[in-house]
Amino acid sequence: MIRIALAAFAASMTLSGCSTSSKNMELRTTPDGGVVVVLDDPGAEVFLLARNVDKLSKKILKTIAPHIDAKLYEGLATRELSEIVCQVIAWLHLDQIPAEYVQEARDQLTKIPSSVRSEIFEGVGLKEFGVAPLKLKARAARTYAVLAWRPGHKPEVTSINPFKAKHDQLTLTLKPR
Repeated sequence: MIRIALAAFAASMTLSGCSTSSKNMELRTTPDGGVVVVLDDPGAEVFLLARNVDKLSKKILKTIAPHIDAKLYEGLATRELSEIVCQVIAWLHLDQIPAEYVQEARDQLTKIPSSVRSEIFEGVGLKEFGVAPLKLKARAARTYAVLAWRPGHKPEVTSINPFKAKHDQLTLTLKPR
């Protein structure tokens, strides 16, 4: 459902008005412990502008496909882009591989080379990631895409510009599947 066009992704759109100042913000999830992913350009603007196309998720899947079996690939291919991004980053960076995947899948994902991991992270514009609460040091005049996911819950996607936010904290509510 939520997908991104590769052409827009490759264009690496940039936001104007950037300055050198920064602001700290805390990102939380309800329930606690959700994975939070913050995307900067090229992923943020593209993700927020083109949620209904599918090429970014296909690129991620194509990149990871040689390192996983067909069963795991098919399972990932049925997910929304926000869930694919959150799950793959959680798996590759945090070793949080869901119980619904068999041990074989866990073994495959943990053996993905660091160069492939880097290619995925750079391709989506990964700014920050981690289990909530997550501290974000944001640059002025930037809009970030924030994705949150937790096993058994639907992914949540929003945008933030910490310099326009009224508060220094954002909580994303994750709804059960």
